[in-house]
This record gives sequence, C-alpha cells and structure tokens, in this order.
Amino acid sequence: MLTGRGRSLLAGGVLLYLAGGITGSRSLYLLSASSLALILLAVGSVFLARRKITLTREIVTPRVFAGEEVEEELVVENPGRVPVSSLLLVEEGPSELGGGISARLPPVPPGGRRKGRVKRKARRRGRFVLGPVRAVLSDPFRLVQAGKLLALPLEVLVLPRVERLEGLPGSLPLAGGSSEGARPGHASQEFYAVRDWVPGEGLRRVHWPSVAKTAKLMVREEEMPALQRAAIVLETRVSRLFGVLGEDHASGFEGLVEAAASACWHLGRLGFGLILATPAGVLPPFPQGIRGAVALLQTLALLEPREKGSLVRCLSALEGRASSGLLLALLASLGADELRAMTRLGSRAAWCGAVLLEGEGSGPGGHEEAEKELAASGWRVVRARAGVGFQGTWKKLLGVGYPSRFR
Repeated sequence: MLTGRGRSLLAGGVLLYLAGGITGSRSLYLLSASSLALILLAVGSVFLARRKITLTREIVTPRVFAGEEVEEELVVENPGRVPVSSLLLVEEGPSELGGGISARLPPVPPGGRRKGRVKRKARRRGRFVLGPVRAVLSDPFRLVQAGKLLALPLEVLVLPRVERLEGLPGSLPLAGGSSEGARPGHASQEFYAVRDWVPGEGLRRVHWPSVAKTAKLMVREEEMPALQRAAIVLETRVSRLFGVLGEDHASGFEGLVEAAASACWHLGRLGFGLILATPAGVLPPFPQGIRGAVALLQTLALLEPREKGSLVRCLSALEGRASSGLLLALLASLGADELRAMTRLGSRAAWCGAVLLEGEGSGPGGHEEAEKELAASGWRVVRARAGVGFQGTWKKLLGVGYPSRFR
C-alpha cells in the first residue's frame, strides 16, 4: 500500500499530467510519467522482496525465571534477488513480558541475512505467548510499504522466582554423594538407567560407555535411598489463604510458590528426588537431581490456587512416600484433623520443617497452639510474613549454624 509520501507523489504526478494537458508542455508530461514510474518500481521491489523474505527465531535463554530476562534471537534471511531496503519487525507480546515490541533492521542484500536479539523482562511465572511476528517492508524512498506474517506465536514458560539457598539439616547426607565415601544403599558402580545430561548438572555421573555409543552426554540415573527423598507440601486452598492473609492472599500464594520453587531447586541440585503434594493430591515422584527439579518448577509455573482439596488425604497419601526422608510443609493454617495428620507424618520423616504464613487475618498468636503441637512431634516450625524472602526462613528452619561441609 502507498504511504503518505507515496500518495503525495501520486497526486503530484496526476496534477502534473493535467497541467501538461492544459499548457501543452511536454516537460510536465515527462515529470508526471517519471513520478508514476517511480511508484511502480517501488511497488514491484517491495512485493518481490516480500515474497522471499523468511524469519527464524528461538528463545536463547534455556530456563526463564520470573524477574529475569527472556532473550529472543531473530534471524531474517533474503534468498531472493531483490534487496530489502527497509525492514521493520513487529512482535506482539503480553504485558507480563513487556508487551509488544518493534525493531528496525539494516537493509538485507540478496542472499544475505541479518540477526537481532530482543530482551524482555519476565514479570511473573506462567505460560505466555509471544507473537506473531510481522514484517513491514518498504522501498528506499518510503513510497510503498507491505506487511507479511513471518512467524507464528511462540509459547514461553516462565518458571517461579528462585532464591539461592544453602545447607541441609545436619541429620541428612548430601544426596548427590560426597568425597566422604560411597552413597549408602548400593555400590558406587550400580545404576538402573541412563539419561541425557541436563545443562547445569555436574559431570561426576557421566556414563562414558553410553557417551561412546550415542555421541551424546549421558548420565547415570542412580537408585535413591530413602534419605535422599524430599517431599514438599504446598497449600493451594483459597479459603485458607484468605483466612490468614485477607485480600492479600494472591501475593501470599505467590510467595509460597516461590518458597517451594527455591527449596526444590536447591534440593534437586544436591541430587534429591522430589515429591510435590497439595490438597488436590500427591503428584507422581519427579526424577532425581536437577532434571526432576526442572520438571517440578515447570509444574509450579502453572499452579493456580483452588478451593477444592483435602490436606488430610494429601498427608495420608504421603505417609508411605515421604518416610525416612526430608519433609517441608508450606501452609497457611491448620485444623484439628490436619494437625493430627501432620503429627503422624512428622514421626515418619528423617527431618521435617513447616512454614506457617502470618498476615493481618491471622491475629496475634494465631499459630501458637499448632506450633507447640508440631514442635512436640518433631517438626521444626517457623512463622513467616507474606512477602518476606524465603532465604531467611530457610536458615531458621535449619537452625543456628550449618554442618561444616556447607560453610
């Protein structure tokens, strides 16, 4: 379509033609014909370039956490014989990723390519759609422009915000093993499966015979002793969150999700096998190590609060799975039946810690009775305000000081 400049030139060409007819001036006819010819050349060049131009794009950041940047690489190629003089890329996007953007690229010669990178700030967790990407092409004189759809929408999964945690309860060994000796429960060379290496993992468990066969990095998926399991119980019921936090229950829930994400990322990097339980039910165990941590973070990225569910049934289902391992509960409030179930479950775990949310709706001393009963049955209980980072809460759960290997 013609731009404002192109329409002005076309109108001028028509007026020159009419003026030439009135005055009989041949020069005015030539100027009019030149104006119209320039417009036709512009139309032809733009639409020929539009037919051939292509775009490939990918998310460069392997894992995107809330609060971090999403980096996207765009590669424009021009396999045709007509140069692309002016190219504007326009990509739609949600407000959670900074909204829509536009970027003007340098001219693309025939057979050439141009690269560009776009950075967006991920404001919150969830699944979002980027795109589609459209190109707006124009001629060197900006007389004509035409649009083209270059790429379909692309989904981006933003993981919950994660805080850096350190240490483990002193009663638990490093799940990934240490230099102090072989891992309990099996010989150091035993394994039951191999899997692809995940970026971020160490190379200690690389299975070199499989690497030689497949030409890919493969690691051992080792058996998991009971002490190397970690279960995270997460409150998702709106009524309990609202009862403690009032109108601020949504941000309180996000804080619980980020706490769960921080704990699972920390424990997964240490080699623990992970289990996530909510009042809606207990999810199947995630793989051991960082691969399981990434899978659990992807689940947490899409987790939403809901009203239905029973914490008592959830805790009962965990009794067989979380025995002799690490247990972390992130809760809002506890009823009498739930408190009895927590007490029963805590006696089966090697270590158990509970975080109880406090807010304006909880009132002074709202958790005192629950805290006393849980502490008497072996739970380590910490009360935390909504909006406060989990790093300090984790240190309180561990107690004063760390085992020497974590200092």
